[in-house]
Amino acid sequence: MGNVLIGITGHRILSQEQKERVNPVLEQAFRNIISAGSGPDGPISFTALSPLAEGADTMFANTAVSLGLPLKVMLPYERQEYLKSFSSDEARR
Repeated sequence: MGNVLIGITGHRILSQEQKERVNPVLEQAFRNIISAGSGPDGPISFTALSPLAEGADTMFANTAVSLGLPLKVMLPYERQEYLKSFSSDEARR
């Protein structure tokens, strides 16, 4: 059995319209990846990897978790400093 990390890169500032357009595409991409979940050595497990930045990263993480994938978070620098980069308390949550 193998483990595959799935990551993303994207914009931090997204309009509501962009989020609504991208979300179903993102979910379908995850479903496509998961459906390919076996290899020559047996089943493959998938883990989502995200730094949880505001925007595409959090959309990616939320979608992964909603589909039951484990989430691994790697922050680019110290947590308290990183939290200062978010635009609002809601985005920080």
